[in-house]
Amino acid sequence: MSRFLLLSFSLVLVSLAALGQAAAAHQANVLWYAQPARSWMTEALPIGNGSLGGMVFGLTSTERIQFNANTLWTGHEKNTGSYQAFGDVFIQLNHANPTGYRRELDIECAVQRFSYSSSGVNYLRTAFASHPAKVMVVHLSADKAGAHTGRLWLTDMHGAKITAEGNRLTASGRLGRDGLDYESQLLVLNSGGKIRIETAPMPAGDPPLAGVPGTDKTKLPATCLVFEGCSSITLVLAADTNYLADRAQNWRGPAPHAAVTQRVDAAAKQSVKALLDEHVADYQSLFNRFRLDLGATAPALAAKPTDERLIAYTKEKTSDPELEKLFVQYGRYLLISSSRGGLPANLQGLWNDSNSPPWLCDYHSNINVQMNYWPAEPTNLSECHLPFLNYVDSQREVYRLRTREEKDYGPNTRGWTVRTENGIFGGGSFKWNPPGSAWYALHFWEHFAFTRD
Repeated sequence: MSRFLLLSFSLVLVSLAALGQAAAAHQANVLWYAQPARSWMTEALPIGNGSLGGMVFGLTSTERIQFNANTLWTGHEKNTGSYQAFGDVFIQLNHANPTGYRRELDIECAVQRFSYSSSGVNYLRTAFASHPAKVMVVHLSADKAGAHTGRLWLTDMHGAKITAEGNRLTASGRLGRDGLDYESQLLVLNSGGKIRIETAPMPAGDPPLAGVPGTDKTKLPATCLVFEGCSSITLVLAADTNYLADRAQNWRGPAPHAAVTQRVDAAAKQSVKALLDEHVADYQSLFNRFRLDLGATAPALAAKPTDERLIAYTKEKTSDPELEKLFVQYGRYLLISSSRGGLPANLQGLWNDSNSPPWLCDYHSNINVQMNYWPAEPTNLSECHLPFLNYVDSQREVYRLRTREEKDYGPNTRGWTVRTENGIFGGGSFKWNPPGSAWYALHFWEHFAFTRD
């Protein structure tokens, strides 16, 4: 064999080894499961673009995507209020007895994928929440033309009327008499087949929700979209409120309708590939700044689904350093997904399926909100720290007034402190937390220490 052929053969082997290492590194940043989620809190997988988030179940009969916008709050300057659930998207697919099922969250790309076979058709579902486009995208495809027939519903957790126009569903409402205005829009795009509006009431018991976790009290609206014989369908979802982090403007900005419509319409003009490529590039500009090497996991263990590895790690005390690394990177994924622009991550990030959430799903000043941001600077996510710093700055004037009104402090008190529970309008409740403001200030110093800004 000539020296040139030997060199070429060696380069091929090196290239293949590098590709194998890259694939292994990529798979090390994937959470995956061999079955759909049966619980919102412990099994559904989160996606988010910093302000819009979703919990995706990966169901094959009727899919559930529960979503939130992080400014949907009750309360005012003298009342903490609580973070609110926004709504759900349900997709009736009727794909029975799936085989080869795989549900995964790729935290290196911030993309969820669901693949399975049913009745001889291979299905693939992709979901992501784009920060540049400010929308959530769900794309359903198959290896057989015309394989998608079913129905779609948009629901609202606060009783807003659902309206339909063309291939768009809209929920628009207000939280109470003086609350925030809010709106969500779901646009459905199809390749092949057709989409039509259906307004017939559902039969008693809402059969499409049979077996869908967390929907015991859910009533589907009469209005839905029916898709028939489509080769693929793409869902584009946007949601927002008129919250403005400015006390001088009474915490209110423009009605959300124009902004929500613009986001959906702009995304609809792009291909799914273009939206996905833009999303991945934007996300990886943050995620790829930090690497961690704790050693290698045994290949047979690394190949198992994430839930099986967790059982082996916690109950059997099996060594799994790559699972430990995944845990760290998953924390970074959650911070990127729930803290980019707008409000900071609350007690549950930005994911919440209740209008009476535990501890109000608020900003707990007795270390909880601070803990959210401990990894921000050390793992090179300074930009994700800014929503918390901006939040503190926006609340200071109300904090100052409330502190002076407190009899233990008095009207001549300099500075301010906070209560344990805090909302987005300056209101607080439960006990006063005197060192809370100092802990907050430490985050400003930490940001300066790392960025010199």
